[in-house]
Amino acid sequence: MLKQIVETVSLNLKSIPQRIGLSLVIVVGIAGVVGVFTALFAMSRGIEATFAASGDPRNVIVMRGGSQAELNSTLNLETMQIVERTAGVARDEKGEPLASGEVIVITELPRKGETLGANVTMRGITADGFVLRPNLKIVEGRAFTPGLQELLVGRGAANQFEGLKVGTTVRLRGGDWNVVGVFESNDSFESEIFADAATAQTAWGRPNTFSTVLTRLDSPDGIKAFQAALKTDPRVNVEAKNQVAYYTEQTQQTTQGIRMLGTAVAFIMGLGAIFAALNTMYAAVSARTREIATLRAIGFGGFPVVVSVLIEAMLLALLGGLAGALIAYVLFNGMTVSTLGSGFTQLVFAFKVSPGLVMQGTIIALVVGLLGGLLPALQSSFSSLKSWVWFAKIVEFLLSIEIVAATLHADGPIAVYLFAVLAAAVLNGVLCYFVLRYLLLRRSRREFGSIWKLLLTVLTLVPGLLLLGPILAIYALRAIWTSAPENLLRNPGVEGLRAA
Repeated sequence: MLKQIVETVSLNLKSIPQRIGLSLVIVVGIAGVVGVFTALFAMSRGIEATFAASGDPRNVIVMRGGSQAELNSTLNLETMQIVERTAGVARDEKGEPLASGEVIVITELPRKGETLGANVTMRGITADGFVLRPNLKIVEGRAFTPGLQELLVGRGAANQFEGLKVGTTVRLRGGDWNVVGVFESNDSFESEIFADAATAQTAWGRPNTFSTVLTRLDSPDGIKAFQAALKTDPRVNVEAKNQVAYYTEQTQQTTQGIRMLGTAVAFIMGLGAIFAALNTMYAAVSARTREIATLRAIGFGGFPVVVSVLIEAMLLALLGGLAGALIAYVLFNGMTVSTLGSGFTQLVFAFKVSPGLVMQGTIIALVVGLLGGLLPALQSSFSSLKSWVWFAKIVEFLLSIEIVAATLHADGPIAVYLFAVLAAAVLNGVLCYFVLRYLLLRRSRREFGSIWKLLLTVLTLVPGLLLLGPILAIYALRAIWTSAPENLLRNPGVEGLRAA
């Protein structure tokens, strides 16, 4: 059988140049799907990487209790002094606590080539603010002088906004501020402009008031003891978060929205690519009817013919996937843009097309090729009930992949699993409908009128959706339960039922 498969695959591939136009339909369609998917998810990865690099595991951000972001927090001077004296705070060479009371405000600057102002984060920091950000390096000019209205701007902000070159003066809060330096840090701080904290307090009318306190602990493991000490102190109402954890939380809303958009767009375009592949492969099978019949007559089995059609479809899909990933890499990888981030300020980041993202796009391409080539492959050969045993094995294999894929991600919310399982059940129910309908039409060997076709559709669609769907859902849910029961127990709905 292996020899027959090799020979039929070889014949199929040799005939591709004769139908190059139809073959390009699959390649171009799938290239579009993978290209869009890769570009959108590269945007998400770029935002995640920018925020992840902003945190230091040794640093802790202290905000007012209940604040979700730095902009919503306000702390007085007494609170800052209490935080500095809390046990666990690291000390510098002089024995002074490593802590920076920081003022975060929103100002406006026009983006390059535009006249309307865009929100930019201005951060007032103390001298310790530089020590607590070891990745920050001044690449042009110098640092600001305490007490003067001077700005040290991030490289990303300098590239995106007007008037932030060294030596220029910008008008902020009714006063003139001189740009004296540019820094790089390869994180979200590059989207901000830094100034002296005391000067920013005066300019914005916030004397002895800070937004947050950034401090460093003696050990990253001391975060729980530090949080407990502040929580039990009746003089303050604050919340302390690890800096890495804080910036990870800030990315979730933005990146989840981009991922949902990318998934939806890829799904819609993927359906179009599947139909394009179906039409192309049906045309290819129709053009090779005599050739296939000859192969069957000289002793070739049905399964090698099916495999050859599937391999052709998946190879074309693979070419399209690689082309789409390559286009996305060339056009987007490393491209720097700005978008509205947390706090409604501009975030400057670079797209990141990672090898893992390319691999995901390639898998999507292969799945589209498989789905698009499956039915034409079956039509090309299966003429007896015995041949459908092979089809059953293929379906069983696909279902196994679905269940394994669902159980691999054991750390996600159960709602995601339920949605994935139900979606898989519906898709397989529809597949069951096509199978039953095809079998009945082929076995009857007669033409049906529109009414009979409608009745046939109802009779086959109902069993497919109502019978096969729940069975698959129960089977997959059972697999998820046995692989990650602790995930189900963490679900708020389940916890509420247990408490009741």
